[in-house]
Amino acid sequence: MLNTIIFILFIIGLLVLAFFLSRMRMKRSLQQVLKIFREKGALDHHNAMTREELGITSQSIIERMYKVRDYKPYALQLMVDAGIIIFDEEGKFYLSETNFANSNLRKLLE
Repeated sequence: MLNTIIFILFIIGLLVLAFFLSRMRMKRSLQQVLKIFREKGALDHHNAMTREELGITSQSIIERMYKVRDYKPYALQLMVDAGIIIFDEEGKFYLSETNFANSNLRKLLE
């Protein structure tokens, strides 16, 4: 009986650890994506860039098998959905600093 309780607590602990590690990596990826946009100068529609130009591409199936998961593409999509990064009609992205300043994600990243 005691072994079962210890096993269940161990599994719960692993799930909590996995949740916090995933959250920490996503937060770091959000910060990295912001840094990439600012360093490359993709801050308005005149300087918008593609994913490839920004270096934020999804991993291939083979890369996912032997590399650590890259959260930057997921962070980019989250920021597009939140309206922080604008996806224009030419298929390019740029960072809207005003939208970022007014977003809830800004509080998460502080």
